[in-house]
Formats: sequence, C-alpha cells, structure tokens
Amino acid sequence: MTLEKAKKIIKSECYIADLLDLDRTRMVNTALDTVIEAAEETRWIPCSERLPEEAGTYMTTVDYGKYGLATGQRYYHGKGLGWEDDCVIAWKPLPQPYKAEGSDEE
Repeated sequence: MTLEKAKKIIKSECYIADLLDLDRTRMVNTALDTVIEAAEETRWIPCSERLPEEAGTYMTTVDYGKYGLATGQRYYHGKGLGWEDDCVIAWKPLPQPYKAEGSDEE
C-alpha cells in the first residue's frame, strides 16, 4: 500500500467517525500529515527517479551484481557526477544527528 492510499483511507475513516468532532478530525489529520512527511523524507529514492539537487554526502544502495547490494555513505559531486561508476541505484538524505529531548542545541 502506498503512503497516499493509506492517507486517503485513514482520512476518510476519521471523517466518517468524527463528523461532529471537527477539532479531533483536524488534530488527527495534522498528525497524519506529519507522519507522511517524515516517511517521505526518509524513503529510498531510486536514481532513475531523480538525483540529489545538491552536492553532499548521502546514504546510498549500491548494486554489485553477483556480489549483491550494499548500503553506505557516498559523496555526490552534483550535476550527475560521481555515482555512475559506483553502480548506485538509490539514495536518501543522511538522518539528523541524535539530539537529547529538551536539549537547547540546534
């Protein structure tokens, strides 16, 4: 099931269940949008779909043929340069570093 299909199902169920409780429906819809946005930000993006817009280090999946797939970090030089010879098939941004709850650091 795709994220969009799940979103439609959940939103329609919330709408039917909470027709008289609009504040609750809005809260559930906002939470759902937040979850979907987070899922989209962390999904693997096939290189055939698009490459990163900026140079930088990304998590990548590399296809080594008969040796299998491997995941690691690779630097992308931008403008389509840097991954062609490495057999990179998918990528995603690196996660944000851990930050303790209540920490003032940004």
